[in-house]
Amino acid sequence: MIRIAVVDDVCEVCTQLEKYLLQLSDKYNQGGKYWVQFYGDYLFHSVPYNKDQSEVVDYTLGVPASHGCIRLKTEDAKWIYDNIESGTKVIIN
Repeated sequence: MIRIAVVDDVCEVCTQLEKYLLQLSDKYNQGGKYWVQFYGDYLFHSVPYNKDQSEVVDYTLGVPASHGCIRLKTEDAKWIYDNIESGTKVIIN
């Protein structure tokens, strides 16, 4: 089980649905690495990178800044991506 503290509750108990190594947003011209979907369009993912993945464009962590997702340091997002299996219970509080 993973416990994550966030400002606004998204769900009380969630389970992982999908994983993506990298997703880019044409709307925001950036993307996060190691996306792990846990509820609807809500994801764990890294800080955002520019479109060619060569540099981080925003290092903001610990405050709402990610269009509803949970933004993590790249190494933490990679750990979740590599280690959390589908069906793992995730509690957001």
